[in-house]
Amino acid sequence: MQLISAIASPQSVPSITAALALFGVRRMTVGPLALTGRPHGREQLYRGRRVISDLKSAAKIELLARNDDVADPTQFITTIIEMNDPHGRPLVWTQPVDLLTRVSTRVYGPAAL
Repeated sequence: MQLISAIASPQSVPSITAALALFGVRRMTVGPLALTGRPHGREQLYRGRRVISDLKSAAKIELLARNDDVADPTQFITTIIEMNDPHGRPLVWTQPVDLLTRVSTRVYGPAAL
């Protein structure tokens, strides 16, 4: 099994989840992120003071896939991120998962997917 992780703009999350649903992905985790390193920052007013913020909002998407099925969802996610944010760089990576446990049903291994 592999854990597929991706960082995308919040606007592209609905497109990614819809495409993965068509592919047959039923469960995934989506959470908010704040990325640092914006080149020139953005001037904001915070508690009456002007501050320059280099934070950019993003979303992290995580899903599990069998080793045979990793290439297609990874390609879908990368393509959708490139279409929705042509100036951004898609960040998609995979990590091996040795053991998966579904706590509610006490199912272990690939059957827990």
